[in-house]
Amino acid sequence: MTTFHELLGTDDNCSKAEIKKKYRQLSMKLHPDKEGSQALMRILSLAYQQVSKGNGNKKML
Repeated sequence: MTTFHELLGTDDNCSKAEIKKKYRQLSMKLHPDKEGSQALMRILSLAYQQVSKGNGNKKML
């Protein structure tokens, strides 16, 4: 299983600005308009929300 931190490439020591930066970098690659998919964007958005709330070490189902 993968944690939300692993999906974003962050850890517990990352600041909110660093988390947001990682999210933006990945969203530019995975966005449906950039040859990504809606499913990947949903997973990325979920990971960003969970890491922002402090739940980054939870495992994805």
